[in-house]
Amino acid sequence: MVTAFSSTKPPRIILILGDQLSTDLASLRHADPQTDIVLIAEVRDEATYAPHHKKKIAFVFSAIRHFAKDLEATGWRVWYAHHIQRLMVTGNFAMLAGVDPLCRFV
Repeated sequence: MVTAFSSTKPPRIILILGDQLSTDLASLRHADPQTDIVLIAEVRDEATYAPHHKKKIAFVFSAIRHFAKDLEATGWRVWYAHHIQRLMVTGNFAMLAGVDPLCRFV
């Protein structure tokens, strides 16, 4: 659910992919859970660029979903994008949030 932000500081969107599932990411350390949004995406291109066993893909997507729930449980605003074809959709999420998609993200 998209919510309005009361802060005067515009939210930043922090993109996290399946190979970045750690709360020790620099992008999260320098972000504000009260104003910033974590965009976690299941990117089809990442799962199909090379042959992978179906169980590996299922395991990675499961880990991504659990990580998103863990972030939400600790107070982060998380947008979870299922089965995204291309990362260019990030710009669309930015515009929905009222963020300039060309601005420098952390």
